[in-house]
Amino acid sequence: MSRLKEQLVLSDQQVDSIQPILFFYAKRMNEFRDSLSNLQLDSIRTILQPIEQQRNLAIRNFLTEDQFTLYLQFLEEQKARRRQRLQEQR
Repeated sequence: MSRLKEQLVLSDQQVDSIQPILFFYAKRMNEFRDSLSNLQLDSIRTILQPIEQQRNLAIRNFLTEDQFTLYLQFLEEQKARRRQRLQEQR
């Protein structure tokens, strides 16, 4: 959360509003991942995509347009890092 706060220049009030949303959706996505562990990674991504969209819409309510744009960039950077780590593990 500290990296997100720093990159988006979030106020303490925004952090207090966004943090529970992130935790809720992270827990929800982890539950889905655990129950879908026998599926291919692409299938899991397809199933989790609507949950990610719901999370993003919920968070958007607490961000300015500029912050939301930075948030989406932040998510893409995280995904790229995860893909890189997966590639390195193979």
